[in-house]
Amino acid sequence: MVIGESSIPNATTSARPCVWIIGGAKRLGRAIAIEFARSGCDLLVTYNTSRSEAEDTAQFCRSLGVHATIAHLALDDKHLASQVASIRQTAPHCDILVLSASAYHATPFDETSLADLTSMFTINAAAHAFIASLVATQLKHSNLPGGGSILALLDIHAMGTPRTSHLAYSMSKAALSEAVRSLALELAPRVRVNGIGIGVAAWPEGGPDANPEMQKRYLSRVPMARAGTPEEVAKAARFLTLEATYTTGHILTVDGGRSLT
Repeated sequence: MVIGESSIPNATTSARPCVWIIGGAKRLGRAIAIEFARSGCDLLVTYNTSRSEAEDTAQFCRSLGVHATIAHLALDDKHLASQVASIRQTAPHCDILVLSASAYHATPFDETSLADLTSMFTINAAAHAFIASLVATQLKHSNLPGGGSILALLDIHAMGTPRTSHLAYSMSKAALSEAVRSLALELAPRVRVNGIGIGVAAWPEGGPDANPEMQKRYLSRVPMARAGTPEEVAKAARFLTLEATYTTGHILTVDGGRSLT
């Protein structure tokens, strides 16, 4: 585990709530980090390969007047428990855990391997549930109204509107959806667990989904007639973790109505 060299001292000396964002370096994770910083929360942002982006996100959050630390965390590492233990030494205080990291790529059905299925399940579901179990003690000691909180970023296409050529990804995200409900029961009443079911809030930077014609066809099935934004997902994240103090086991869809069509 590598703590960002320019990270400021650990945020646990602050009276502000502390948010761990697993996969908070860029895209949706970055938007969520900034939203929490603007809400007066300290941050710990993890990254796998996007160290420079993580440091940029943390630096921007610091400019908003809060503490922000970065840490390396590889979800498919067999030493995941020891990585999390090292992070806990740096930031033992955690009020909100955001499970944002994800592996995403198409797996054509006739080319899908057991390795594809296993890798996606590990990164998108099993590792997140395991991290939640490792951080549960800190979350249970949160003084936030409603207690500690876990938030998982989910995908509506693994919640009843599947897409072809994405079997491994969809199965893994469906497992994370079920983990939200199971963890909500396991950790009540001290910790609330919710999810956000996302349609499209940030188009992939490569692959078929980056094609403008494909995007146009997709949006033709969205009642709101546009893609969402990372900022809209971030506002939902803030609501579920800081404001919805009597809500647990719930998945809030932020998809412009796409799951209706």
